[in-house]
Amino acid sequence: DVVVCAKTGAAATGLAVDAHMPAHRHGMNYRPTVVMKGSGRYRAEGLLLHMPGEWEFRFDVRTAHRSERATLGVEIP
Repeated sequence: DVVVCAKTGAAATGLAVDAHMPAHRHGMNYRPTVVMKGSGRYRAEGLLLHMPGEWEFRFDVRTAHRSERATLGVEIP
């Protein structure tokens, strides 16, 4: 689950979520789905991190006029 606040102060109109392994230069084998839950809350499902190592989650927040990206690094043992 993700709570979104666009950096620009504009209301978020959508969210895309993906994960990537920078060291291996590849992402997941499947595309996750994102469901809007209301009040800036979203649920991403189908995130299959298929191998251990450093992963980077990418959150693309859409507003009426632009898209902003936030990233979060995570280590999977």
